[in-house]
Amino acid sequence: MNYTYPQLTEEIFPNAIVIIDRFHIINAIQRGLNKTRIEVMKQFATSSREYKALKKILEIITQTGRKTGL
Repeated sequence: MNYTYPQLTEEIFPNAIVIIDRFHIINAIQRGLNKTRIEVMKQFATSSREYKALKKILEIITQTGRKTGL
C-alpha cells in the first residue's frame, strides 16, 4: 500500500479503518527482499558463488510462495 493512503484517508475519512490485505503485505516483503538481494549481488562478480547463490534465492522464494498459496 502506498504510504500516503493512510494519511489521505485519515484526512478525508477520519472515522475510517485502513485495512491491508495479505497479498499487499507479501508483495511488499518480496519487493523489499528482492531490492536488497540485488544491491548485495552488485558487490560480487557474476561468476562468484555468492552471486549465483543470491540469484537462486528469488527462485526459491517464488516457488515456496506458490506451494504455500501465499
